[in-house]
Amino acid sequence: MLSNIAYNYCSVALLQIMKEANVIMVFIGSCLAGLKVLTLRNVVNLTLICIFAALAVSGDVHYAVTGIVVQIVSQVMECAKIVVMNKVLTQANNDPDSPVKSLDPLSTVTLVSPVVFLMLSTVAAFTYDPAWINDIPAVYASKNRKKIAKKHKKSG
Repeated sequence: MLSNIAYNYCSVALLQIMKEANVIMVFIGSCLAGLKVLTLRNVVNLTLICIFAALAVSGDVHYAVTGIVVQIVSQVMECAKIVVMNKVLTQANNDPDSPVKSLDPLSTVTLVSPVVFLMLSTVAAFTYDPAWINDIPAVYASKNRKKIAKKHKKSG
């Protein structure tokens, strides 16, 4: 949800570049949680993945500090969720005394999804603005005008 809010402040290109850091944040969190081992090979692989993914992103980079902060908070929360779910899966599968004998990823998502839905619904109830539906045609038209203008400028 926060990630979507960041689009109001920053360009898509910048947010794509920032999201590449999720791979690194999940790996660091996994190392801190004892799920992964930090090796030179892993560091090199992660670095190369992030560099080449960032090179593949194109577009204008426009930003506001608010958008960057919102995006960073969103990324930290998302990465923490991934690490915690991975830790729960690993502990449940490796602990013979665990009441849950086998917990596969789909079961974990099935258990977590209702809780996430309730949390997001609570936030949405306080922040929902029904007027946004009326703004959709205007936003779509303005984006199309920019695309059409760029196409004509290139061909002209």
